[in-house]
Amino acid sequence: MTAPGTGLDHGLAAGLDTVAQARALLEAGATSTELVGAALARATEVEHLAAFASVDGERALARAARLDGAAPLGPLHGVPIVLKDNVAQAGLANRAGSRVLPDVPAPADATVTARLEAAGAVVVGRTNMHELAWGGTTDNPHLGTCRNPWDPARVAAGSSGGTAAAVAAGVVPVGIGTDTGGSVRLPSAVTNLTGLRPTLGAIPTDGVVPLAWTLDTVGPMGRSAADCLALWDVIADAPAGRPSGAQVPVPLVPADGGPADAPFAGLRVGVLTDHALRDLQPGVELAVLGLLGSLLHGGAVVEEVALPDLELMVDALVVVDAAEPSAVHARSVRDHPELIGADVLAQLLAGAELGAVEYLQAQRFRTHLGAHLERLWSRVDVLVSPTLPFTAPLVGERLVTINGVEVDNLRANMRFTSLPSLTGCPAVSLPAGFDEAGLPVGAQLVAAPGRDRDLLLLAARVQEVTDHHRRRPPSSASSASSAG
Repeated sequence: MTAPGTGLDHGLAAGLDTVAQARALLEAGATSTELVGAALARATEVEHLAAFASVDGERALARAARLDGAAPLGPLHGVPIVLKDNVAQAGLANRAGSRVLPDVPAPADATVTARLEAAGAVVVGRTNMHELAWGGTTDNPHLGTCRNPWDPARVAAGSSGGTAAAVAAGVVPVGIGTDTGGSVRLPSAVTNLTGLRPTLGAIPTDGVVPLAWTLDTVGPMGRSAADCLALWDVIADAPAGRPSGAQVPVPLVPADGGPADAPFAGLRVGVLTDHALRDLQPGVELAVLGLLGSLLHGGAVVEEVALPDLELMVDALVVVDAAEPSAVHARSVRDHPELIGADVLAQLLAGAELGAVEYLQAQRFRTHLGAHLERLWSRVDVLVSPTLPFTAPLVGERLVTINGVEVDNLRANMRFTSLPSLTGCPAVSLPAGFDEAGLPVGAQLVAAPGRDRDLLLLAARVQEVTDHHRRRPPSSASSASSAG
């Protein structure tokens, strides 16, 4: 099948699979118009996944045509991408998957959008998300439930589920999500993608609809760490200069690749005792143990480490991630509660009931946890855990069974993502394997603040010795006939 009006075969999971492959097609003579046309055709094919809030094909094709007649703008010249529906594009409404925000054109691009377009990227659509970015399922009452390309009966997680579904389904090679409590990492984990929550403040958030201002970040999502690096190098702020005499951190992996039989030589890996490998679905445990085995086999040193009061992390995150959104959206709740979905409205109302004492205690805990973690970075370079303790739940499934015990998946979602969110550390979720049903498992790598690029390079090195990220959803799951 060909993309309408392009003559280009878009059964391109190969061609639109990665940024490198898209670039190779362009260098071989394909046009941006052809790649964008293929992406739009694929978006139509997978409409049953409800990955998109809106697709403006006319706008995307017009930009692609301009790029085809222009000198290369940058490293993403002509590459189709997607943006989450809370990242501003000039001239389009920025509604964060909600009807309570006004349906008026944004006056300007978000900084992230402007940087991507300056590098030559073509935005083909705005992706579905959990309303106002406050939830982990992307079950959106206004846009529909976003479904997982690996099994459309299951969620794509959230809140950046639409970006994950669009990339995993082969519409585009990369996309942008946002992450407050896990909203890049969770969808990446359940759809077999790589996604980065950056160091707090490393990527500008102006022009992004806020949720919780002391937690919000913008992050790249793609098939691989190399794809995330391609976006990181475009959208991240330049690193601040180091104070005179400050020690330059040793790279997490050698720039030259290191010994062929020891690609992780010198890497110090920490595993949090009684936290990282406890109460997991069996398939998740096996996959993460397999990743740790690959690191050990490659020369890394793995040790158990401890942090105090880890059992309080989720509670602290819940408080901050309830109080701040309630303040951000107080006027909307007061004036138009009927325009907000029931689940998000309930959370906004509950957040408004929190007192200053609870909020300040949670912020004090963040300081306490961050101080202990700062000391831990002198002993280890990276912490490894699952991204979440289970694989993708079924649509509408609130309780998930782990080792015979039913747990609330909304809280369990945050068990591992809360540490980077609370402390501002960068974290990557990357494919670690599959459970007995063939569903993807994600593992989380966490590093010290400011080590984002190093962390992505480490993830890329992992993906040189593993092949989980190369697997694609079964074609039967991507077809419209399989949607429930």
